[in-house]
Amino acid sequence: MLKTKRRDFIALAGAVIGSAVLVNPLDALAMINPGEKKYVHQVYFWLKSPGNEADKTKLTEGLRTLASIKLIQQIHIGLPAKTERPVIDRSYALSLLLIFNNQKDQEAYQTHPTHLEFVKKYSALWERVQIYDSEDV
Repeated sequence: MLKTKRRDFIALAGAVIGSAVLVNPLDALAMINPGEKKYVHQVYFWLKSPGNEADKTKLTEGLRTLASIKLIQQIHIGLPAKTERPVIDRSYALSLLLIFNNQKDQEAYQTHPTHLEFVKKYSALWERVQIYDSEDV
């Protein structure tokens, strides 16, 4: 039978617990702020010049500036996936997914100077923006 020192056991248990948190960071956030409903802000962008890779790159760079806003718990910037099913809309150029601890944080994000600067600097690139907000059930 393998003998384990208490110190080694504690280190191993910490690593296992730590890796579990890394697997699903939203579960970890729920443990930190029990009772608060996570708020998800999904934004889809259609460019004025859909085939213009320079505009897509510029908008992507602008979206990355939003990551510095501390209210955001998680951020994902994406392109349409290469899936082909009738229910999938791949007509947008870029997507942005932001997760907040609650609606109050998302509302504060809307007036955050970095967000306002992003809109001012990059809104000339898009023709259409569609937003879907949701909160935990």
